[in-house]
Amino acid sequence: MRMFADPRRQNPASMLSQTLLKALLLRMRRTLDDDVFMPLYPKSVLENKNSSPYLFFQRQFWSSVKLLGNFLQWHGILSNKTLQELSIDGLLNRYILMAFQNSDYGDDSIKKAQSVINCFPKQWFTNLKGNKTISHLENLCRYLVHLADTVYRNSIGCSDVEKRNAREHIKQIIKLLASIRALDHAATVANDHNVKELKILIEGK
Repeated sequence: MRMFADPRRQNPASMLSQTLLKALLLRMRRTLDDDVFMPLYPKSVLENKNSSPYLFFQRQFWSSVKLLGNFLQWHGILSNKTLQELSIDGLLNRYILMAFQNSDYGDDSIKKAQSVINCFPKQWFTNLKGNKTISHLENLCRYLVHLADTVYRNSIGCSDVEKRNAREHIKQIIKLLASIRALDHAATVANDHNVKELKILIEGK
């Protein structure tokens, strides 16, 4: 597997760097296997936001997001394939998305999703063709579509203010999907929830 961004740069002076990077990859994989832990609590346990389980859950979540950002600092040095395998498959899909399932559906989940997406190198999405994002992010996209559906369902029968808030949350989710070039999923959410401003949201205006 190609591990480095540009293997053609190999020369005697770079051999030490190659060795160090291989050691880095080993350390990153060990971190994922041995150091990352995401507790699974019933949602009822997390309802008390001053409880020890809730505070521990939040610490573990944000520690994982920080680690994701640290991993992605190696963009341009490690190959995209290696970096996406470690950061998305190994950390986001394995741990962070599991934590999303226990987060409140609404503003809290949207802010967390935004924090995760902010970690991604913008270069991953610059030259994508068509309306699909990179395949590794499909699980995140499906979660965001589910989040939009849940936000809408939770607003049924609520006050007009709460319904407007829910609609704004759905628009924010569309923006998040558009920011990672998941335009197919953004269009699905817009169609399902009768959001007419799809083009404006995608263009970020």
